[in-house]
Amino acid sequence: MNISIMSHSVFRTQTSSFLQALPPSLPVGPHSTRSPLAPWQITASTTVYFSLTSVLMIGIQLFLLVPMRLAWKQCIAAPVLASLFALPLVLVSIESPAIQLMHGGACVAVVMRMFDLYFVTPLRTGREPVMDFDEWRREMWRTLRHIPVKEKKKQGEDKKAADSKAIGGTQRRYNTRQSQRHNASSPLVQDHGSVLTPSPSKGNLCHWTSYLPRYIFYVSVVEFSTFVFSFMTVDQIHNLSLVPRFFFIVSLAICIICFISLWYYSNMFCWAILTGELIDDTDWTYVKHGFPLFATSPDDFWKRWHHMFQYIWVDLGLKPTQFLLRKYVIDKKRVHHKTAAVLEMVLPVMSVFVLSGLMHEYMFLTTWHDNSAGYMMAYFLIQGVATLASKGLQIVLGRRFAGVVPVALWVVLTVLFNAATGALFLEPIIQNGGFFMGARQSVLVRSYNHLRAQGVF
Repeated sequence: MNISIMSHSVFRTQTSSFLQALPPSLPVGPHSTRSPLAPWQITASTTVYFSLTSVLMIGIQLFLLVPMRLAWKQCIAAPVLASLFALPLVLVSIESPAIQLMHGGACVAVVMRMFDLYFVTPLRTGREPVMDFDEWRREMWRTLRHIPVKEKKKQGEDKKAADSKAIGGTQRRYNTRQSQRHNASSPLVQDHGSVLTPSPSKGNLCHWTSYLPRYIFYVSVVEFSTFVFSFMTVDQIHNLSLVPRFFFIVSLAICIICFISLWYYSNMFCWAILTGELIDDTDWTYVKHGFPLFATSPDDFWKRWHHMFQYIWVDLGLKPTQFLLRKYVIDKKRVHHKTAAVLEMVLPVMSVFVLSGLMHEYMFLTTWHDNSAGYMMAYFLIQGVATLASKGLQIVLGRRFAGVVPVALWVVLTVLFNAATGALFLEPIIQNGGFFMGARQSVLVRSYNHLRAQGVF
């Protein structure tokens, strides 16, 4: 009896000590740090900021519907795009760096896409930036949804004809049959395809409620991760040893992936509820994809993850680079055909990663100003080289090692590589307390603060 009383007393004492050690409120660190404003920067409310960026973004996209001579459209589009690019650099949101980050990402995505449609595509294909309403509607949906399956064939034929006309009817010097034999010999390539050319698949029509379990899982991961991160400070994270820091980086990366997926699923649910239509999983960019954490190589990782702005980077980076290589290098036989094949494989892919690095540098620059320069570009350059290297290894060694090395080992090696390089991507977020940005919206954090304020524990 005395032993039972003593054990109960010790348990109560330990519980009381644990509760007293808990922070009075979460997060324990600041919601986010921010560098001092530069002389050219001014603060603005979210309403003003959102209104200005929305007017410019919607206006430049609606301008695609206006039939007008190319030179006149470009003269009007140029200052609008320049203003949209400069606006997040000049205006700073008062409320939250998270809003600044989202606005900066939206602005640079629109600027890149519209710059391609108004300036690059006319130069490359001769197609003027004029759309009918159906084309415009599909363009506006592209970030969230693929073009409907029934229209893909027609669009592919039109695009192929335009490219052939622009190139002058010349054929590629690269030996495509040899590439096809390499791809067929590699089970990894055959299964997962390329980062730039995902294999088509037949869609399944489902009611939106069938995706609720996945949605709830993503919500749970984001909520739990945000709650745990709220107990940590920037200094504590920097002082973590190698293994705990590895798990922190992986956890933060998974949280970011789940958060972005939630945004897509929320839009998909709203569309399905408002229209009453079933969901085709091949139409929605983030629905039918393997979870990036289970990728077997860097190439496979980007094939699984490269959905949000893929068409922007491909149309603005990969295709123009291919066009310039074919027009000024390959077709004029200025280099050996083997060198030309290597250049045509390497430079277009690296241009995609360079554009992605520039886009992320811009987003973090507009959010935290001078505390993040260089990390994004370094990360994407390393990932670009790794993607090409893994692609080459799959082609050369795929048949020999695909059945010998377990898939689980490839997954573990890819996770280790992504965790090592992901430290570069996440360093600006860690330095500036970016993992605190979602704390205000977290249900668990708000519940914790409410219960602590009421003296429940």
